[in-house]
Amino acid sequence: MASKPAPPSAHPDMPGRVLLPLRASRGFRFCFACLQKLRHALRQRQPRDQVIQMINGYWVSQICGTVARLGLADHLAGGPATIGELAAVTSASPDGLCRLLRAGTTIGLFAEADTGRFMLTPLGAQLRDDEAAGSLRDRAIALTAPAHWLPWGLLFDAVVSGESQANAALGMDAWAYYARHPGESAHFARTMSDISAQASRAVLRCWDVARFRRIVDVGGSRGHLLTGLLDAEPQATGVLFDRPEVVEGARAELAASGHAGRVDIVGGDFFEQVPSGGDLYVLKSVLHDWDDERALQILGNIHRAAQPGSTLAVIERPLPSRPSPSYIHLENLLMLVELKGRERTIEDYASLLRRAGFRLQRTIAATGSGLRSPWTVMETIRQ
Repeated sequence: MASKPAPPSAHPDMPGRVLLPLRASRGFRFCFACLQKLRHALRQRQPRDQVIQMINGYWVSQICGTVARLGLADHLAGGPATIGELAAVTSASPDGLCRLLRAGTTIGLFAEADTGRFMLTPLGAQLRDDEAAGSLRDRAIALTAPAHWLPWGLLFDAVVSGESQANAALGMDAWAYYARHPGESAHFARTMSDISAQASRAVLRCWDVARFRRIVDVGGSRGHLLTGLLDAEPQATGVLFDRPEVVEGARAELAASGHAGRVDIVGGDFFEQVPSGGDLYVLKSVLHDWDDERALQILGNIHRAAQPGSTLAVIERPLPSRPSPSYIHLENLLMLVELKGRERTIEDYASLLRRAGFRLQRTIAATGSGLRSPWTVMETIRQ
């Protein structure tokens, strides 16, 4: 019987186990728990060690991304394996793979027995390619790939200039880059779909849509929110509207879930026009991608498509109205670095919507699993 693996190192110069949560979960809850545990762990260390851990944090991100790309969690899911066995199935250098696995052991993704065989831990299992189990593999790959990683290397320039660094880092904006790199785009799209599915569950627990009969989901990706809304109101039908290459990927999912007969799939550009005929229009995680000028262009097209008195629901994760630590402040920095967007307070959204001809009626803060969810539904009326 193999001996019990030694505990990971916690040397202050290494991005040790404290940088990852002991209990991994999905989506925002995973990120929120990670930040909370990081803050708690860092408080137990001397200030110098705390900052060293922060500085070295990018090591951990790239370890997770590389483990995910090589599929190591899947290869170890069936049981322990040696460096040689893993090198054979991944085509990776045995020396490089050994270094990666031992670094992964240090941060808790793997355990190594005295026999030289590596085992998967519950933390590492989060990187398996298993969508049903809430895999974070796509997220690990997407967030360490060029579209995200390279602009963040220019954070200083973004802060000094107040401008997105996507063009400087990638030679084009993020959306054009994804259009030219379908493999990377697929990982990003699946990451966004997972986030959308979690957001949808939180929103649907607290938002009643029984009064609506025709729901137009603008920028609805693969339709996770729309199908949830249709399940909540069996008499309603829907329109899924997004870029043609995005909505094409939704056809099989809608057919498999039994919603194909109730959803019209429409490809297009919301900067040009959106489908008409809805009594409820939904914009989830769209406006924060854009500056005020472009956001008003999207809202203007919805205003032209919608009838007076119809409802527009904007679903976002608003910034706190009063200064306070929040995960959304990190997202706001991401919007500066990678896109031309910004997170906004509810008051900011209300002002933007008013300029586009919508009156804010009410806000509904979603809750879920004992944690305060950041998702908020802002219901407005088309004037």
